[in-house]
Amino acid sequence: MKNIYHMVLTDHFRNPRNNKTLQEYDIALSNVNPLCGDMVDIQLKCHDAHVTHVGIQAHGCVISVAVASLLSEIVINKHVDEIEQLNVDTIQHLVGTELGPTRLKCAMMGLKAIQEGVKKYKVSS
Repeated sequence: MKNIYHMVLTDHFRNPRNNKTLQEYDIALSNVNPLCGDMVDIQLKCHDAHVTHVGIQAHGCVISVAVASLLSEIVINKHVDEIEQLNVDTIQHLVGTELGPTRLKCAMMGLKAIQEGVKKYKVSS
């Protein structure tokens, strides 16, 4: 089973989904890990508090890029309240194995950026 997750993560690292910059967006946020240099920029376009379009630019290790790519697929068509409910368990499930503290920090970068952006969106809406 781990081999399947490894293949999925490798595919998302090599071919990140929604790897584009949205010109029109309601949410935009960046997250950088200063210790390793991983970076995730995210833009989300919403309609009626549902995510309709996602743009992600991720640079760094396999875990940070692949999980950001996987998240970009998961959040499309979700209500912002549903996105706020995503958590560490969601990320562990996506990765398919438990991660140590350092790798978990890489894996959580995209989710933290998305959720911070959602909080700002809810305040401004």
